[in-house]
Order: sequence, then C-alpha cells, then structure tokens
Amino acid sequence: MTAELYRRMMGVGTDSEMRQSVEAGLRDVEVGRTHEMESVFRELDETYGVHD
Repeated sequence: MTAELYRRMMGVGTDSEMRQSVEAGLRDVEVGRTHEMESVFRELDETYGVHD
C-alpha cells in the first residue's frame, strides 16, 4: 500500500499524523483488536478497489 493511499484511507495528512496512526494500529495488534484477513480485503476492495 502506498503512503498516499494510507493517508487517504486513514484521514491523515502529516508525517506525524501518519506515524501516530501506525503506532495506534500496532497497539491494537498487541492487545488483539484485529480482524480476519479475508474480511479486511473484501472491505478494502468494496471501499477503495485496492485488492486484486
């Protein structure tokens, strides 16, 4: 995924906001707040058309 696509999906503009968003995501993984890969890819494709 490109940084530009990530910025659009997550609504972040600056490098600092992007870093904070990534760090928040890593904390989610650490505590088990995750989703099944298939459902994530399906939602990404439906929303952004990014999965082939």
